[in-house]
Amino acid sequence: MSKSRGNVVNPDDVIQEHGADALRCYLMFMGPLEQVKPWTTTGVQGLSRFFQKVWRIFTEEDEDGNAPLNPKISENINPSKEQLAALHGTIKTVTQLTEEMKFNTALASMMEYINTVAKWEGPIDRCLLEPFVVLLSPYAPHLTEELWEKLGNSGSVSKVPWPKHNEEYLAVDEVQYSLLINGKVSFQLIVDESEN
Repeated sequence: MSKSRGNVVNPDDVIQEHGADALRCYLMFMGPLEQVKPWTTTGVQGLSRFFQKVWRIFTEEDEDGNAPLNPKISENINPSKEQLAALHGTIKTVTQLTEEMKFNTALASMMEYINTVAKWEGPIDRCLLEPFVVLLSPYAPHLTEELWEKLGNSGSVSKVPWPKHNEEYLAVDEVQYSLLINGKVSFQLIVDESEN
């Protein structure tokens, strides 16, 4: 890119169109920080859509443009084993990748979690969403501060302790084996892990 050739991307324009969090995360999502990466505006749009999806999960906008907390989010709902496994798997992965400064794959893991949450039917317990907001906070501080406030919490999300995963929720109860004959799945066998 060169200013003399007129192909410079002004960060102020990107922030105006997609937001500072989308630009910030796109720079991390492009790949390892120490490598040179090509710039594409469509990548910023992808992160912007991800944040819009997160916003739609947490809020429900009305006709007036107000965005109160989504009524599907409530307390004292017993999360399923699969939901807890998805959350704690994400906590474990994002924590490890953030410590290793592999921000692109940490963001990808959070995207996978949000896609999983979007598929859940019925009410969602806050205990499945609040740790996600804390995980996302170093990556998208502006969005997460708003979500933290919408969840009814006081203070800054950046002051909240980092969530810890629980290995108990990550234990596998069943293992599925597929038998292939001539490259095609003939049948699948599901074995209870406790039977060894």
